[in-house]
Order: sequence, then C-alpha cells, then structure tokens
Amino acid sequence: MTKNFTKSQLKEKKEFFNKNGFVIFENVLNKNDLNKVRKKYKKIFKGQYETGVVPDKIKWVYGRDKNNIPRSVCNAWKSDYDVARVVLSKKIGELVASLQNWTSTRLNQDSLIWVVPGAGSVAFHQDNPYQDWHTPGKVITAWIPLEDTSKEGATLEYLIGSHKKWNNKKT
Repeated sequence: MTKNFTKSQLKEKKEFFNKNGFVIFENVLNKNDLNKVRKKYKKIFKGQYETGVVPDKIKWVYGRDKNNIPRSVCNAWKSDYDVARVVLSKKIGELVASLQNWTSTRLNQDSLIWVVPGAGSVAFHQDNPYQDWHTPGKVITAWIPLEDTSKEGATLEYLIGSHKKWNNKKT
C-alpha cells in the first residue's frame, strides 16, 4: 500500500505526524467498502450482527437509551464482515507501520461511533492512556468517517501537539 505514495510523500507525512500528532491520508480505502458499512451501520446499532457475534462494548442500546446521545459499539469488526474488511485493511496497517517505523501492526479496538443531530459531542480525550496493556506511546488511532463532515458537523478535532504534552493522562 505504501507503494501508492512516493518516499518523499511518506517522509513528509511522517514529519507532519511526528510534529502535530495527526496526519491525513485521503482516498486510501475502497469507497465501495465504506459505502457498504455506511448503508448498514444502523443495523449494527439495532443489534443485528451479521456474524452472530456481539460487539465487545455497546454504549447505546436501541429502545433502551435516549435517542439524543452519541452512540458507540466497540469491536464491531467481530460482528460484521464489511466493518472487518475496512478496519482490518492491510492498507491501514501498512501506513501505520510506516509512520512509526514498525515491522507490523495489530488492531486493538475499533469504535463505531454515531453522533446523531442534536446529540452533542464526544468529549476531548486521548486514546493512549485507556490502552494500559502496552508501552505508552505505541497506539495510533485511525479515524474513518462514513459521512461527509464539516467543522460545524460533529467532526473529529485535534489539539495540535497534544501527543507530546499530555500523553498518558486520562481526561
């Protein structure tokens, strides 16, 4: 996958990532795969699991919880083949390995998050401190939006450089 980028492009992305704590790669994943997930994520939130396996963590239950709050399930890849195809993508693994000079990568968790209109937001946080099974600083999060986003529309925000200042503090 990294062969889709020149060495110079990858070097530039890596330098940006190391300085700022995030980097943007566009058009990496197959749009048809993303569209399949987009068309069915609501079924996952309604408890319809293609594989028959329940996700590890369900933070919103259809019919039980209020409709005006952010929703999430963790490790939806176990419950749906299309989600698995996206989050277990070799392309993501290769880009992450390239950014960190790792020989391989491992998926720790996926989070399928659905922020409905009027639901507020997910609070600012760092993922690294919540993954206390590893060497600090060895976690990377890949955000993959399924819908078009804007600054005003529940998009992800980064605090530039926060990976250097507040790493490993739960917020």
